[in-house]
Amino acid sequence: MRFSLIGARAVLLIVLTTSGSTLGRSECLPRGIWDMSTHIGYLAQVDHSVVAIDLRNGKTVWTSSNASAPLALSEGGLLAASDDKLWRSGQFTVAILDAKTGQLRVRSTPITLGVSSAIPAEPMPPLTANFEKKGLVLCWETSSLYRGGAAPPIQRANIPPSKIAHSVVVDPITGELRETTLEPAHPDSNVIPPTSVSYRRHGEWAKGPWFFGNTMANIESREEGKGTKAELRVWDRISLSLRATIELTRGGSDIAPYVTADGKYVLLPSSSQSNHEWRVFSVANAREIGRAQLGSDPEDMCVVDSQLLYLSSVPTNPGSATIVVRSVDLDSGRQEWERTLGQRQVSNFPKLPQ
Repeated sequence: MRFSLIGARAVLLIVLTTSGSTLGRSECLPRGIWDMSTHIGYLAQVDHSVVAIDLRNGKTVWTSSNASAPLALSEGGLLAASDDKLWRSGQFTVAILDAKTGQLRVRSTPITLGVSSAIPAEPMPPLTANFEKKGLVLCWETSSLYRGGAAPPIQRANIPPSKIAHSVVVDPITGELRETTLEPAHPDSNVIPPTSVSYRRHGEWAKGPWFFGNTMANIESREEGKGTKAELRVWDRISLSLRATIELTRGGSDIAPYVTADGKYVLLPSSSQSNHEWRVFSVANAREIGRAQLGSDPEDMCVVDSQLLYLSSVPTNPGSATIVVRSVDLDSGRQEWERTLGQRQVSNFPKLPQ
């Protein structure tokens, strides 16, 4: 889940549990989830607060300054959310909120990520979460990649960065840490076919197969005559048998396809002349399910039932931009509502030496 409000040098997975199991929900936009039973979306705002929105009309249900980004919902009506107020010192906490009211139930003790203090321009890592019976299990990876400040000795600078996998178990009732472990991270074993086409996901570039449930999918190119065509290919994850192939006609557009965070949808601009019209493909059903006219270029997108939700950054002056989430009905293709998530500063920071 990522766009310019957030970014990461570490990947963090959170598995949170109480007496209930994970509620039916889906990851929706960077640092956002939605409840399939109530049609309530929980999103991170620019001011590091969480807002609950009725996705049917865009109206606010509640806001909370006790957390920064929603993570997971339980059947017992709890919302787990991260709080990044301590991020500059390399720490964060997890707040357990009442999903209906936003009231704080409990907060974990500070959790150290295992990285040096963040530089001013560096945001909080993206988080994902699930509820289990075991307890509140936190897992993440850190890297020894150079992070700015004084240059390391040349002997150390020439050593390839290593990754460490961390995990923490937290008592979901008291918020206390029970145990911690760390070990070398397992390298990514995914094999990327040479014909794979780059796409955008979580607001970042990606390439190669992705998975959800028993489905594996990839966007690949195929030679045809003097040109190439892009195809969405869908396999059964268990048997690896090819279930469907969908041609993704790009109409001359040089804009990359988008894959939603949950992996269930692929979005593609209709043509280079009309980049604000996007085609929506269902990976599970292996077909195009609708088209949507967007008011501006999207930073990230997700599909909720018959709605397309997308984030946009709208410049307000040379130094800032307004972050807006909009809803488009896929049946009619028309915008239903929009909501401002706040303003952020726009700056071009120089790249750090790697």
